[in-house]
Amino acid sequence: MTETKPSPASESSIAQRRKAQVLEAAAECFRRRGFHRSSMAQISAAAGMSSGHIYHYFKSKEDIIAAIVERERSEIELIIDRMRQAPTPADSIALFLDHIPEGVALHKNASRASLTMEILAEASRNPEIARVVQQNDQTIHQSMTELFQDDSPKTRSRLEIMSALMEGLSVRALRNPECDKDIDLDMLRDTFFHLLKY
Repeated sequence: MTETKPSPASESSIAQRRKAQVLEAAAECFRRRGFHRSSMAQISAAAGMSSGHIYHYFKSKEDIIAAIVERERSEIELIIDRMRQAPTPADSIALFLDHIPEGVALHKNASRASLTMEILAEASRNPEIARVVQQNDQTIHQSMTELFQDDSPKTRSRLEIMSALMEGLSVRALRNPECDKDIDLDMLRDTFFHLLKY
């Protein structure tokens, strides 16, 4: 489905901006109309560029979804990179806990949540999208186990439970747009602390 593309560092700033422009336009189309009702022509119109121009960067809508998923992974990896700078695993955990409000804000954002749900729905039907989503998840979990220097079953269970809690906020944001009023960040931080402590 996807081809090997130049790394962001090797792309021109103009190419990076145009790709980001396409991704934002596609994300908005997917949120409003769903994946299957969003055509490349509609995405190109929303991006303000020709379909041919878009095909220069992305060969299909599946390629666009793969890039959106990769962008999400890159955002999480930035946080993990900051945690890697900590001198000990305990310090990494403390830094992770400090980023909980940032993670909560991302996951309870209704626009982001609706896009995530659309991608996951497509992953349930499309094996190629499922592969991209699952590979992304595995990469993040591997980065976390390397960060904590522990790949034991207990740590993997912790990561799964934490992921379920954070991703569940996206579902709650759609079910209850007022959920942020009831989420006690200190309570959530304490929950994560107890999951992570050895």
